[in-house]
Amino acid sequence: MHPNECLETGVVDFVLRGEGEISLPKLIENPDKFPRLFWGETPDLNTLPFPDRDLWPDYEKRMQFPFFLTKKDPFLPPMVEMLTGRGCPWQCRFCCGPGEQNLFTIENKGRRIPYTRKRSVENAMEELTQLYSRYKFKSIVFHDDQFVINTRWVEEFCKAMHNYGFVKKDVKWWAASRADIIVSHSELFTKMKQAGLKMLSIGFESFSDRILRWINKGTTVKQNWEAVSILRKLGI
Repeated sequence: MHPNECLETGVVDFVLRGEGEISLPKLIENPDKFPRLFWGETPDLNTLPFPDRDLWPDYEKRMQFPFFLTKKDPFLPPMVEMLTGRGCPWQCRFCCGPGEQNLFTIENKGRRIPYTRKRSVENAMEELTQLYSRYKFKSIVFHDDQFVINTRWVEEFCKAMHNYGFVKKDVKWWAASRADIIVSHSELFTKMKQAGLKMLSIGFESFSDRILRWINKGTTVKQNWEAVSILRKLGI
């Protein structure tokens, strides 16, 4: 966010802006080839190795702590966590979403532009398949800021949850979305429910239209209540 200020402290050797999976190893290998301030090469998310969860020696113990407990149907451990994409296209002024648009970028005609994107469904399923083979998880938490950005991707994901057997194994999952998206695509959330979605996190932020306008949320109080009604009918 503030690269020059970091350099001016005198205690920083380099500032790598953006994403570092490709460029950081190259910098460590040969620092003389890099300026003190530079942009990291933007990775294709499908080519990145999956996180090595065993870097935590107690990972299998960590998996036993439930994410949420609900009276009717708890998220059962073991539970895994993962990301299916990077970035958020909305401009809520209180959130780091606009900040992420400065972080997740790609070069275009000499300038940096926001680059919000998802891994392929196949890539996400490959990671889940490996995790299930190793840990036999019963629930998943998807930490994407907004799980529903590309509705076609989500539809494909829901089909894959069936095709890869996770629905049959009764795997439940948690994700995040927006009130206006729920209202505009209620049928999609029916498919998500059928694919194992148990709990949805929604940033309502306020039930005052004045405040929602002020924070540039892009939603209305009416949409908030409609989203609540839709999810309650679905049992989410």
